[in-house]
Amino acid sequence: MKLYITFDSAHIEPAAKRGLTASANGWWEVIAPNYAVARAVAWAAFDGVFAFDYDEYEWDPKWYPLGCMGTITVGQQAPIEHLVVDDGEIINLFVEE
Repeated sequence: MKLYITFDSAHIEPAAKRGLTASANGWWEVIAPNYAVARAVAWAAFDGVFAFDYDEYEWDPKWYPLGCMGTITVGQQAPIEHLVVDDGEIINLFVEE
């Protein structure tokens, strides 16, 4: 599934401190097996600092003219980061900006 993560102006600086580009006029995509994993990954990647998350059925990109700012895909062959979620599962992440 794909989860779309949006930001408002208060969230841009915290994302930048984590080395990620964010804008109130764009979004990030998290591709994961299910909503729970996608949400946990988004929470960890952005340190819980983002405005909203939308699934593929709720999503409407017309409000975000800058488009996709980056994609986080769970389980890629060449991960650059590892994330441990609450149940101790290690998830490989591949972050592409």
